[in-house]
Amino acid sequence: MLSEVVIVDDQRLELVLDFRYLSVLASYSEFSGTLDSPGLDADGNGEVSADELKRRFNLLVDELTFAFGISVDGEPVQLEADFERFRFKDMENPGIVDFATPYPIHSTRIHYRFVFAWTADQPLSPGDHRVEYYFSGHQTVVHTPAEQMLAFDARVEPRVRLSDVSYDVAMQVFPKLIFTWKSNRRKLPIQPGEPIPEGWVAPPEELPSSDYGGMQQREYVERDFWDYLPALLTLLAGSALALVGLLTAGRILIVNGRLDKPDRKSPMMHILFVVAGIAIILGALSRLDLLPGL
Repeated sequence: MLSEVVIVDDQRLELVLDFRYLSVLASYSEFSGTLDSPGLDADGNGEVSADELKRRFNLLVDELTFAFGISVDGEPVQLEADFERFRFKDMENPGIVDFATPYPIHSTRIHYRFVFAWTADQPLSPGDHRVEYYFSGHQTVVHTPAEQMLAFDARVEPRVRLSDVSYDVAMQVFPKLIFTWKSNRRKLPIQPGEPIPEGWVAPPEELPSSDYGGMQQREYVERDFWDYLPALLTLLAGSALALVGLLTAGRILIVNGRLDKPDRKSPMMHILFVVAGIAIILGALSRLDLLPGL
């Protein structure tokens, strides 16, 4: 998932959500659905019609509106789905899917785009306004909030990615993006020959089609030591836990002998510490991009 909160003007915010499935096989879970919720291919005939896509978009909007939210100055705003800008793309086929005829799904890798918008009753008062974008209903696929939850200012051309942002991650489950919406700015197009503002990155629609592969977006975002610090500390804690458990279990085995003697102290609890430490180490390595498959 890649999401962007975009300042359109001093009165309007937009939220763009891109969901890119990592493989054709992974896309089949969306085509087939579950017992509780029918998938995109509702009749199971191996093709998706325009009516099936429309029905699925409506169901997904109902789910998404419970999963995320945006607040401005502490007040939640009511986001409206912009169905005209919703898109379905096949990342295995660079052509446009127009659904004039039902589209076969046997080799399709899904890319969904959803667009939501909020327009204030009147332009915001001049000054700074706090914006929070958060997940409220359930966890979604957000491994690295700093790369998957972005903020842009589209009041200049080309638009500028906001760098003065912060992230609040509660228990690594519900990430939150926080930034300042500075109102009363004029829209000033950048003239030919002028330098592009620092921090600008190409929006998703301008990226090469070969880069639509989920976390391949990472190459467009700079990361420094502080982005990796939490994962490094987690790696250190997991290593310490595994090492202490291993040494303690080994000492018990050497002193007490066999595991099945009922009158001897068991090392099993410390072996569990080793297992837990290894799990923490693997999670930390994944967040450090050293195990991208996890």
